[in-house]
Amino acid sequence: MNPELEKALAFHKSGQLNKAEKIYLNILSNNQRDSGLLQLLGTLYLQKKNFNLSREYLLKSYNINSNNPATLNNLGNLEKTIGNYSEANKYFKLNIDKNNFLSSWINKSNLLIQQEEFDDCLNFVKLAIQQYPNDKKLKNNYAISLFNCGFKKECLDIYRDFDKNNSHFSESLINYSKVLFQLKLYDESLKVINTLI
Repeated sequence: MNPELEKALAFHKSGQLNKAEKIYLNILSNNQRDSGLLQLLGTLYLQKKNFNLSREYLLKSYNINSNNPATLNNLGNLEKTIGNYSEANKYFKLNIDKNNFLSSWINKSNLLIQQEEFDDCLNFVKLAIQQYPNDKKLKNNYAISLFNCGFKKECLDIYRDFDKNNSHFSESLINYSKVLFQLKLYDESLKVINTLI
């Protein structure tokens, strides 16, 4: 790997976005058609909330390589962030169809939950879990969908399985606590939140 690109990636991963941006742009000046580099810049601008530049670079990446899973996923994230949910859904679906990309399965299920389309989300996440049966984020979204579709026991079974396997993460603990609170299991809900804290 190009040492300059390695340095830029290290800056990017550590959140030093301005330093990463400067190096990316310098490398890009010698290779305008590098789909991966364009995707990295589009992602960086999304993180900086410069949505116009993010779209510009991600679309350039997409026009060079329409199968790049990170490009498709981040185009979906961009559209979701600015409230274009139908466009976001289009990119996530395209990425799932082309690449079976885990992050797009998760992001689309997050989008369905955000829009409170729980029946659709329940059916969608069932398909996702067939592809990725061990993914905790999908299981968490499955539990949320189950609860909101009236399957409270099945929802609790997922979270109690997380308890048993010590596989909770912050988002699952927050949602588990909310579920317990709505079921008026206040002591258990408090205990879960204390675990998170």
